[in-house]
Amino acid sequence: MKNKKKHLSILLALAMAFVLLPAAAFADDALPVPVEEASIVWDGEAGTLTMPGTSGQEYAAIEYNDGVLDWTQAIEPDAEGSVQFTGIEKNFTYDIFTRIKGADGAAMTLYSTYDGSGSQEPDPAEGEGLEEPKWFSQMPEYPEEGDAETVTVTFAGNAEQEYVICEKGETPDWAADGDAIVCPDEDGAVGFAGLTPATAYTIYTRAVGTESPVVSADVVTMLCGSEAVCDAYEVGRVLMVTPVPANAKVTYQWCRQVATPIVAGEYEGMTRNDYFPIEGATAATYTMTEDDLGKMLAVKFLAGGEEVHMAEDLGPVEAFGTDEEAFPFLDVPLNAYYRAAVEWATENGITGGTSKTTFGPAAPATRGQMVTFLWAAAGSPEPESTENPFADVKESDYFYKPVLWAVEKGITAGVTADKFGPAQTVTRAQAVTFLYGAAGRPEAGTEPFADVADTDWFAAPVAWAFNDGITSGTTKTTFGPEQLCVRSQIVTFLYGSVQH
Repeated sequence: MKNKKKHLSILLALAMAFVLLPAAAFADDALPVPVEEASIVWDGEAGTLTMPGTSGQEYAAIEYNDGVLDWTQAIEPDAEGSVQFTGIEKNFTYDIFTRIKGADGAAMTLYSTYDGSGSQEPDPAEGEGLEEPKWFSQMPEYPEEGDAETVTVTFAGNAEQEYVICEKGETPDWAADGDAIVCPDEDGAVGFAGLTPATAYTIYTRAVGTESPVVSADVVTMLCGSEAVCDAYEVGRVLMVTPVPANAKVTYQWCRQVATPIVAGEYEGMTRNDYFPIEGATAATYTMTEDDLGKMLAVKFLAGGEEVHMAEDLGPVEAFGTDEEAFPFLDVPLNAYYRAAVEWATENGITGGTSKTTFGPAAPATRGQMVTFLWAAAGSPEPESTENPFADVKESDYFYKPVLWAVEKGITAGVTADKFGPAQTVTRAQAVTFLYGAAGRPEAGTEPFADVADTDWFAAPVAWAFNDGITSGTTKTTFGPEQLCVRSQIVTFLYGSVQH
């Protein structure tokens, strides 16, 4: 009976309940008789749990949802038909299993030592007469609409006591001139507002105005408003948590639906309605695999090891490409700064990807690609002339018409009089100059960048791009004109220009 683990946030009202696994999980469809009543006798901090047993059955116990069931330690009823478990601890909940002796599967009973015969009285050594907080609101209060930035925890208090709360592991503040101390209201309620979601707190209490010892209780606040999203539930695509909780103490565990009832091992007792953890899947994102095919997924949000929220029923997962209308590029996350720009560019035929499933956001963007993007955004017009001043631009090149059109419109004149430089990676200065020319060279204004002089050929384009909100520079005081651009940056520049 080790691995201590309190469950104040969900189990204080639990007395006795039983869960019977499906008949298919048992040999010859024989069903064990579940436990329906039990009693406990305390001897100090330890107790002996006694319950009526059934001949031909065997019994085993572990702490609630914690540990591996060991049937080699099973107990059979004694001559009087009783089953006894010793070493039961206060303020814990236990899973008590029974099965036909030697058969597969088991009936499960939950027994809590928080209430009834198992309730724990305060230890006089920790403050005579003090009561541990008695919860009447297990779930923290949330706003009716929107995500909760803070939560409120309420519980039943004692009129002769006062209470403080602090994050678990910190020292309570009993300063008389502070506002940390809370007393019960006229209805006997104690409430702590402004708490951070998914955070472990400890609540302390003492007799009003005294320095007497305190008793405490732990609570982990719930999390509200987070879910998991993806482009489509398909192998190879990424599921991601959104919004990612600001509380850095939140961790994650992605889970997969149970395919068949589990009758042995760490997850014994799980059925098709349950989810078991996927090993190593603890990041805020999860890439779906072939092991997920046909199954539902879920993600648990954890704080201090306790589950505080769960997004479930994600799926079922299908083979990649099943949803033909889904966003095609696996290398463009939902939360990428360039996601909207790539969606706009692909929907409007401005650019495709580097393959059917990749956009290549980090791939270098060339001058040939840049002018082709601009030409496509303008509706792919036919050049009015076939006169080509550039020796490095051939009629067979995909950028042939875009380059001729750009020269006609005064958007670019090339890197020299007879070279366009289509294979050169476009710089930030060149990119905004292309956009500035396509916009008709409007009034530019001024810009704040120390690395852009008024005499630079790109000064007006940079000022225009800054003032129109197309780019804000690499820092507050630098534009980085010579920095090379990648495809995600170019498509974002272009998207910003058409939005303004």
